[in-house]
Amino acid sequence: MVYTLIRVFLGTDRFSYTADDFDPTTEGGMSEPAEVTLTHPIVMDVDFETGLPADWTVVDGYSDGTTWTWTQSGNEGLMVVDSDAAGKVFMDESLVTPVINCESYQQVRLMFDHNFLFNSNEIADVDIRVDGGDWQNLARYEGVDEYGLADLDASGFAAGHGSVQFRWHYHNAWYDWFWAVFRVTLVAGSGLPPGTSRRLRCRSDQLRATGSGVAKPNRPAGVQSGL
Repeated sequence: MVYTLIRVFLGTDRFSYTADDFDPTTEGGMSEPAEVTLTHPIVMDVDFETGLPADWTVVDGYSDGTTWTWTQSGNEGLMVVDSDAAGKVFMDESLVTPVINCESYQQVRLMFDHNFLFNSNEIADVDIRVDGGDWQNLARYEGVDEYGLADLDASGFAAGHGSVQFRWHYHNAWYDWFWAVFRVTLVAGSGLPPGTSRRLRCRSDQLRATGSGVAKPNRPAGVQSGL
């Protein structure tokens, strides 16, 4: 039997299989279900519940104290850069992860909950830096409000590299609204890339998948304007 890998959520996936040898006797027929669990490493998981981790960095672009800060919305901790609260000043602010080792992984995905409230010309970029090089863009938010769980495939940049960083870069802002970031998770895998065939050895004549799936983490409640 040959199967082809497809892109799936990197995290934990559970599958249940049954085999049927089509033997009509009492000794044949369907087997008992066999459970298979596939787990991919969670390389980083930060929820900002108690503040900004010590190994993260905030870059205050204009050195004026109006930059990314920790706050709470309801019972949730988050990082926010608030142009509305800063007033009539320019903003060019970055929230940067520590260096992450992705040398052992062929698949790398960055997931985060966020709320970008748009006003005029401000830009919210998610960038990646590999081996101390230049920042390269993974996603850009501008022109419309963006809210919810972002799921970005960073494999093409990060896979196989021992020094990887991500940043949330809010710029071109002047008396606009805000960008809030909640939980940040980096998951990875070392499996074959999508489109690669692999042969399975199976003693039965037929293998049937009867169930699968573990959902992504729940998206937290949003942040309202006027933080």
